[in-house]
Amino acid sequence: MFIYIVTLDYVAEAEKAAAPQTRHCYASYVEYHKCIKERGKSASECDKFEKHYKFLCPNEWIERWDQQRELGTFPGLA
Repeated sequence: MFIYIVTLDYVAEAEKAAAPQTRHCYASYVEYHKCIKERGKSASECDKFEKHYKFLCPNEWIERWDQQRELGTFPGLA
């Protein structure tokens, strides 16, 4: 029988490791929507941003951000 003990240091390290991914997720989502706003939805140069955010971001975040954009309350887009 194995007992795993998770220390606060381990949790803090895991959170620290996830921070860059979270930033890249958010930045890619924002850049994608800026790109399609400027160039149109069919612009191939926007595809890389879409692929990045869809890979990095949890679906729940994307759904929430999409709703916020529709309501005009999303903080990341001007």
